[in-house]
Amino acid sequence: MNRNPRDGSIKYIKRINEYVVVGVRVSTRGTAFARTIFTFTDEKFDQYKRSGYLKAHT
Repeated sequence: MNRNPRDGSIKYIKRINEYVVVGVRVSTRGTAFARTIFTFTDEKFDQYKRSGYLKAHT
């Protein structure tokens, strides 16, 4: 999980067959919706992890 400091949106990263990034935003009324969905490589995931950009969500 990652929170964008500019707009407060949250990205969840879920592995299915590849890494899928889903940008989720919660409106002021509490409604959650997907802002963006895309995939990235193992190398990009490792780069995010090494940089501290990702946070575990439990």
